[in-house]
Amino acid sequence: MFNSGQRIPQLGFGVFLIPPPQTEAAVPHALEAGYRHIDTAEMYGNEAEVGQAISKSGLSRGEVFVTTKLKNDAHRHFDIFDFELSGQDVEAIAALNRNQRTGPDPDKFTG
Repeated sequence: MFNSGQRIPQLGFGVFLIPPPQTEAAVPHALEAGYRHIDTAEMYGNEAEVGQAISKSGLSRGEVFVTTKLKNDAHRHFDIFDFELSGQDVEAIAALNRNQRTGPDPDKFTG
């Protein structure tokens, strides 16, 4: 629960591994199905498409929660404060998470 008393939906629609063009098409279907929480990340490369889809949905911005994550190399305090939503058509995010991947190539996503 947020300080405002608002609760974030526990079940969210994740856009991991959805290419940007398909993201803008998939998010409206998720919203039509009743999802009100969209989970994305800077690393996925589709945050802008998430924002565009939400903007076009006809839902008020207060009805949709967006969570996102920073890249592995952007966990310093000044990176977090420099995080921008410009070009994403998203006025605010519900949560900005630190996402730490490990392994031989922590910045490479595989399906």
